[in-house]
Amino acid sequence: MFVSMTHNNITVVLAISQSLLLPMIMVGGFFIKPESIPVYMYWLKYTSWFYYGYELLNVNEWNKLTGLDCSTPSVPECTASGQQVLQSLGYSEDNVTSDILSLLLLFFGYLFLGYIILLYRVSCHHRHCGQSRCRR
Repeated sequence: MFVSMTHNNITVVLAISQSLLLPMIMVGGFFIKPESIPVYMYWLKYTSWFYYGYELLNVNEWNKLTGLDCSTPSVPECTASGQQVLQSLGYSEDNVTSDILSLLLLFFGYLFLGYIILLYRVSCHHRHCGQSRCRR
């Protein structure tokens, strides 16, 4: 949401937001396990709401699941319980509270960042009243 505060042109906002969302999706756990994220991108997972949301989704889905059918010979590495699935993905039921708090913190943090950007743009506009010093 804060990206929409940076510019008046929707095309520019969409280009910026896509550039920010792609790395967040990549480190969110959909395509890459959290422990497989490259070192130079590892810190990005803490700024991604996908990371926390995907862990919550997996814990909700797999936590209490037991008795998975491993009788199919075509599946070489079958996990018999949901806990094993969570462990293989690198997630834990113990992180549920911290994930929810992190999502709330990210929500209000990005909201506050958007507010600061909006304040800057409004104050810049009022100070220069149409002069070309401020980006629009």
